[in-house]
Amino acid sequence: MPVKAVLLLGPGRLTVTRGSLSLLGYNLSPGDSVVVPAGRRLPALLSDDSGFEFTGRVEEYSVGSYRRLEEYSAMAREGDRILVVGPSDSGKSTLSAFIVNSLASMGRDPLYATVDVGQNEAFCPGYTTSAQPDPLIVPGSQGRLWRACFVGSFTPREQAYRYIACSTRIVAGWRGPLVVDTDGWIDPWEGLESKTALAHAVNADTIVAVNMDERAVEFLQDTVPGARIVRVPRLVESVKSREERRTHRERLIAKALLGASTVRVSVERGRVYGLPVFHGSPVDPSEASRLTGVRVLYAEVQQGGLLVVARSRPRSRLPGVHVLLEGWERGLLASVMDGGSPVPAVLLGIDYRSRSITLASKATGVDYVEVGKARIDPDAVLGRAKW
Repeated sequence: MPVKAVLLLGPGRLTVTRGSLSLLGYNLSPGDSVVVPAGRRLPALLSDDSGFEFTGRVEEYSVGSYRRLEEYSAMAREGDRILVVGPSDSGKSTLSAFIVNSLASMGRDPLYATVDVGQNEAFCPGYTTSAQPDPLIVPGSQGRLWRACFVGSFTPREQAYRYIACSTRIVAGWRGPLVVDTDGWIDPWEGLESKTALAHAVNADTIVAVNMDERAVEFLQDTVPGARIVRVPRLVESVKSREERRTHRERLIAKALLGASTVRVSVERGRVYGLPVFHGSPVDPSEASRLTGVRVLYAEVQQGGLLVVARSRPRSRLPGVHVLLEGWERGLLASVMDGGSPVPAVLLGIDYRSRSITLASKATGVDYVEVGKARIDPDAVLGRAKW
């Protein structure tokens, strides 16, 4: 039967009216409806008897390109624990979703994990997450969230051990097919090494190498000898600039914080992790001001020295004194555990007198708080500037 392919450009809602339609590897029937998120271009394959309505834009797409996605997906599905690696903007997310959706269409109940902490579209940047198709995985939407783990940075490089631990945690105990979509940090070799560590951590039996050169593939073969390597060429044409990536990340965080309100948490009563302050014995700020020669707002003696929060830095370096500038905490990405579920948050301020922190979050209760290393612009993500 003759077929044709199209690209569906979000935002928009797809509704199948007659016949069958394959969207990103998943077979849809009449009455099925799927939302295509803003900024997404999803390929679909139609037959002559297919009919659909779509509220977004539709462009032509190559049937051959869709068939290649089917081919690469079939090659990857020979394994049960599949890791998709490659540089940024190579098509990893599209192929990962295609593999998951084709498994779901076959009734194999897969788990989709994304460990791209810089552009995590399934939950929020700064996290690793895993989800089940509902009924399919669409890049930019969550699916049925299974687990989320807060890394607290936008690159594995800053929190390498936590990145691996979180990536392991979100798939632990899953016995069915697994597809892991990774970040694009491949070069220098440190980035590639993180992928081999990840392959071992999730027990990958298949590594799909998208747009990777011979030397990188040989490295994967040598360092993960038990895994089968599936080589795939570059799948997309467009390349995002660093500014586009930053803007997209802010948009994802803004979406996760939409409707957030301020929450105050006492460091004494609640469990707050990740802050460099409130670990030692407080010191009179006036005494610390005389010692440092600058206006000190807060000071405490910690193991190995004196920590101060000041309006400015001393003119010369003082041995044993660590200085944080006033407002150092504003914009740090955080995570609140609310009834056992992680909820994204952003740190707005610290009250040193009451020893409490103020967050913006949609959490209604706070079990404990983790503060990360990544920093964002609160005005941008909370709707006061861009959104």
